[in-house]
Amino acid sequence: MSEISKSKIPYPHREGNIYFISYEVDWIKEGESTKNIEWMRSLYKYMTPYVSKQPRRAYLNYRDLDLGQNRIDGSASYEEAKIWGVKYFNSNFDRLVKVKSKVDPSNFFSNEQSIPIKCIESDPSNNSFYLSLPVKPMPTPPLLLLLLRCSSITLSGGHDYEGLSCTSNQKLPFVILDLINFQAIKVDVEDETAWVQSGVTLGQLYYKIEEKSSIHGFPAGIGTSVGFGGHFSGGGYGALMRKYGLVADNIVDAQIVNAKGEILDRRSMGEDLFWAIRGGGGSSFGVVLSWKIKLVRVPPTVTVFTVSKTLEQGEIAWVQAAATLGQLYYNIAEKSPIHAFPAGLGPPVGVGGHFSGGGFGSLMRKYGLSADNIIDARIVDANGKILDRRSMGEDLFWAIRGGGAASFGVVLSWKIKLVRVPSTVTVFTVTKTLEQGAIPLLHKWQYIAHKLPKDLAIMPVIAKINSTRQLSFTSLFLGKAEELLQITQESFPELDLKREDCIETTWVRSTMHFFGLPFNGSLNPLLDRIPKPRYPFKSVSDYVTEPIPKSALQELWRRTSEVDLPYIAFIPYGGRMSEISKSKIPYPHREGNIYFISYEVDWIKEGESTMNIEWMKSLYKYMTPYVSKQPRRAYLNYRDLDLGQNKIDGSASYEEAKIWGVKYFNGNFDRLVKVKSKVDPSNFFSNEQSIPVSHPDEWID
Repeated sequence: MSEISKSKIPYPHREGNIYFISYEVDWIKEGESTKNIEWMRSLYKYMTPYVSKQPRRAYLNYRDLDLGQNRIDGSASYEEAKIWGVKYFNSNFDRLVKVKSKVDPSNFFSNEQSIPIKCIESDPSNNSFYLSLPVKPMPTPPLLLLLLRCSSITLSGGHDYEGLSCTSNQKLPFVILDLINFQAIKVDVEDETAWVQSGVTLGQLYYKIEEKSSIHGFPAGIGTSVGFGGHFSGGGYGALMRKYGLVADNIVDAQIVNAKGEILDRRSMGEDLFWAIRGGGGSSFGVVLSWKIKLVRVPPTVTVFTVSKTLEQGEIAWVQAAATLGQLYYNIAEKSPIHAFPAGLGPPVGVGGHFSGGGFGSLMRKYGLSADNIIDARIVDANGKILDRRSMGEDLFWAIRGGGAASFGVVLSWKIKLVRVPSTVTVFTVTKTLEQGAIPLLHKWQYIAHKLPKDLAIMPVIAKINSTRQLSFTSLFLGKAEELLQITQESFPELDLKREDCIETTWVRSTMHFFGLPFNGSLNPLLDRIPKPRYPFKSVSDYVTEPIPKSALQELWRRTSEVDLPYIAFIPYGGRMSEISKSKIPYPHREGNIYFISYEVDWIKEGESTMNIEWMKSLYKYMTPYVSKQPRRAYLNYRDLDLGQNKIDGSASYEEAKIWGVKYFNGNFDRLVKVKSKVDPSNFFSNEQSIPVSHPDEWID
């Protein structure tokens, strides 16, 4: 397909195309037409950014009247028809119009998307076929008198064009020429050709070829009931296309009835008309009675296969628990520039604990948590058995995805579902000080961040940089900068985002940007397990269900001046996070939360632990009125023993553990206890905040 010139026949879709997509929806019940057609239109619109452009191209044999159509009587001006014509034929459309204007100047053969005629003055310096129009009407063939002033449709197989057809409800007079009785096939193996009448189906042709030879074939479609006539005249592709091109590339002669009623072959019709009917739609130029085709050589034995995959089966990765997020991202990028995984912003973080506690990051609003995208795992249970999803059962598999796998066993590896991302994403970081309006911007952000499109996550961070407190708005947008700027200008103009603030890059390099790694060079820094010094720290978390007053944000800002290394991050929710059920996995913090707060303080000097921990406890207490309540919720991966803990040996009663358990898991805590009691009744896997065991009599159904 890439070797044949785009102008050899009217079909232009050659080099530069990597594949073709056919979208189809069927329906059985009456009354479902509108719903299914609107679904198709919505899907087609959604795919716009990802397919051919200027123009978005289409295949004539999948005729689509939404691309544009002629007037009800089949007539159209050149400019009107060009709207849809260039989509099917690209630059070959003009030549088709010239051929039509020569061979059918009265537009005798017309329908909703037939090639139009155009008044073209002859060029004395060019001995071509172009005519000066209008001309006197040509005499009407008696045999086709019924077609006069009617649109005409030629039917040669088992299905119809969109629009006028044998199932049309339109009251417009039109004529169907059914060629079903034109079924003669003459195969000449020595010459490696065949004459095939237009009423033949592909199945009948394949049958006749096989009768004559086991080493010949023909590069046509895979639908055996498809009629030869229309399939050939529109181009015709199939399983042999990459080897031998289209059907129309292998036509060597034809017989056509023209607008005068004359039966012409290649020699008498001329090369221009013969060119036009091979991929330009024969019904615009006449009625093709038969085609002479060139057979192609095939081995006597071929291999066919069909492999079906679900989304989970087709775009997956197995990741061992000791791998870091950076290693995972690096390995995904090695295989594909359009795949990613929704996990954290720190490349040195280990996947084992991150996934088992939930795992959020910049793709959370689009695809949910890491744990939402886990489809299998291998775990060593309390009996020393290695189990996968099937052998562990759905209850344990549910529990380890967000419930903290360390309570149930030792996870060896995770099977994850990769997600699709554009080849180009946009990141930005806009920094504001108090004097530059940091607090009003943060206050406004609360009202809009969870309502933005899923493709956009804007994540503010309060931190000290060189002893100066600042608010940085860091963002990932799954698209290009121009679209991002349009969104922010409409939804968050106060941010005053400019084009020079935006960096277009790949998804994997965006992960380096968020962690402060150089991202224009090698990806190797992602493989570093400990890329920079790590100091002692204390971190806690909160979920916010309604915007925090500006006065409280000002006090939060003021308190960050009391320590050397504060770090407070605000992670927007909404999007996919609001669509997933609170009980799908143990992580319950879904709809109703507008954002998440991560509070962290680090310290360098020995002897500063108490001061910084007390500062964090004081800040956490101050924020109580402004965050989630009954209970005040927390994130398991920011484990906080101040919420409560088991006894020193890891044991705890249900009531004791429930104090902290409902803060992490809310209504899912009871189910976690039941799973724990079933799979590890001796509490072999225990720690300060492991899920407790409970006697079956205490279970709550």
